[in-house]
Amino acid sequence: MTVGTRIRMLSVVVLLLTTAAIAGSRVTSQAHAHDSNVYVARWPTTAGPLDVVFQEAQSVSNLSASRRTAIRFGAAPWNALETSLNMGLGPALNTEPDHKDCASGVNSLHWQAIDGRSNPTNGSGTILAQTWMCYVAPWPGLGEQVYRMLHAAIVYDRDENWYFGTVTPGSAEHDMRGVSTHEFGHFAGWRLHLSGVCSSPRHTMCPTIPPGTNEWRTLETHDTHTFRGAYP
Repeated sequence: MTVGTRIRMLSVVVLLLTTAAIAGSRVTSQAHAHDSNVYVARWPTTAGPLDVVFQEAQSVSNLSASRRTAIRFGAAPWNALETSLNMGLGPALNTEPDHKDCASGVNSLHWQAIDGRSNPTNGSGTILAQTWMCYVAPWPGLGEQVYRMLHAAIVYDRDENWYFGTVTPGSAEHDMRGVSTHEFGHFAGWRLHLSGVCSSPRHTMCPTIPPGTNEWRTLETHDTHTFRGAYP
């Protein structure tokens, strides 16, 4: 099989630590990109606007309506930018497809155990969610680092202390809507995290988020510029 047709898999393991907000003042010269630098892959929108469908695996579709709404909330802030990519909800699944299976043909949301509840004392259980991507050879003209997306799946850690509501989570709760927004950024092919903009306001695509905040629900300047750079 040639390099041009080889399917690659990337596991984007997002460490969303439960410790206090990242120390340090906001940097005015930001490390961000408006092009392909943070995108290891993109959905194929070169021929025009594209609707990418995601579906709830059985582990999600079995949850209450309010929880499901929060879990899939994250597509909406990105879709509101009205770019060439739209991430839309498809029919719920009655199966639990392998989220690592590049040949499944299903972009899915999952509610599974990852590493247990976050524990700031001993550092165990610090992954709230993770996104898996499958992609193929780079597109001509987009640079050697930009691949074509084939498949994506988001897994939320069911063992965490989640907040599914619409206001501010409790001091020990993780905001599902905010984490969902972050993960749908990865779903679009965004691999690397922003840096230098992770104090106040904390950009959605920063690598960590403490409990008790809903900051990630709202996209900030470099979130939107970077996304629009990848999907005009």
